[in-house]
This record gives sequence, C-alpha cells and structure tokens, in this order.
Amino acid sequence: MNSPSFEDFFHRLCQATDIENQSQLAHVLGVGRAAISLAKQKNAVPWKWVFTLSEAYNLNSTWLASGNGTPSAHPDQVQTSWIGIPHAEGIEQEDDRLDLKKGAPRCAFSLQTFSAQTRADLISLEMTGPSMEPEIKDMDLLLIDRNSRQIRPGLIYILDLCGRLLIRRVDVNLRGLTLVCDNPAFPPMVLGAEDTQKVHVLGQVIGFIRQCNRRLWPPDTPDFTTGENDISFSNSEDVPKSHL
Repeated sequence: MNSPSFEDFFHRLCQATDIENQSQLAHVLGVGRAAISLAKQKNAVPWKWVFTLSEAYNLNSTWLASGNGTPSAHPDQVQTSWIGIPHAEGIEQEDDRLDLKKGAPRCAFSLQTFSAQTRADLISLEMTGPSMEPEIKDMDLLLIDRNSRQIRPGLIYILDLCGRLLIRRVDVNLRGLTLVCDNPAFPPMVLGAEDTQKVHVLGQVIGFIRQCNRRLWPPDTPDFTTGENDISFSNSEDVPKSHL
C-alpha cells in the first residue's frame, strides 16, 4: 500500500480540522518538527499518522489519505466531534519533584472549544481546599494547559514548590515571584530569586468546571427537580486582577 502524498494529505487535513500549520500538526501527533519536514521532503505520510488523525477528528481515513469518499467517518450521522480531557493527579518524582499523571477523562468538550495545540496538552485536575475562593472553590474541576508554562503576571498556574502542589495566581516582582491566593485568609507568599528557582510551573489554569447542586431546601423536602446537575464553565483569564 503506497503512502499518501504529503501535500494533498495536509491540504485535506487543514480543510477538515483547525490545524493551520505544520507546527500544530507535529504537536497534535506528538512528534518533532523534523519528522514533519522529512515526510514533506519524501512527499509521503506514514499510515500511522493517517489513522491517528482520523480517530482524533472523526475523519474518514480513506478520504484523508486519498481524497476518495466523504470527509466524515460517519456521513449519515449528525457530526458533533468531542474530545475527552484526561484527568490527572500529582505524583512524586525524583528529587522531591512532582509531575501530573494522566488518567481516564472526566469531562469532554467540542473540538471547536480549544485550538488543536491547546487540546494536545489539556488536562483536568480537582481543586483541593479553599485557598482560591471565591473564584475557584474546593472540588472544582480545573482545566490546565500544560503547554502554557511561561508566567504572565496575574494568571493562575499549577506549581510544584519543593514537592508541594499549589494552585496560585502568580505575580512578578523585582526580586522574584509572589504567589497569591484569591482567598484573603491565606497570605501571599513572596519568593526571592533563590526560592524562585525552586518553583516549577506545570501548566496554566485556563478555566474550571463546577457541579451546581439544585437542592436549595432541606434533604427531607420532596425533590421536584429532574435530579440532574448543571455544569458551568468559567474562563480564569476573565477574572479581574486589580487586587494584585
């Protein structure tokens, strides 16, 4: 079986997905840019890439490889493509470092919600404790972009500080960093240059999901609701930052 032509394959892929350039393609596939350049130079695409992308975007692999047939893997069905977000937990590594281990998804979003580059590194993590209230509450499901590790003042990040997993709003000062809790009951942590070197950014909190309980009356009151829960989504970049 001949390998698909790269140029035709890439043109169809860009038509059917939000991938716009070869860097994004490399990111989604989890390969280096050199692998994409080599495929372009040889004008041949590994079949593994075709099947991986077809599954990820619900595409017809035959159409993606050759242009024959329809783009959709299920043309008779209404197309709503969703992606599961892996849920993570903190695990100990060597030298008292922490990392985030991916597990089974606990939530899913439409493919159009996030860019291809963001989706590739998106995980969820459960918030523990009241340190970021009132904006983020205990047991909220955080959405974390692991690819966004460059600190921008005022945004919320997940941090590894000497083996402690912290969710903090990060500000930059002349000497180092200030780790801020939105809850005023928790004082800010000011880090000098030496202590700043101990901080490892594991990703940026770009939003969160909260389960809303509709029961507003005592437990023994008859429940006339549907019994279902609402899920709300909030983007953390919309939080006012004037208090920092």
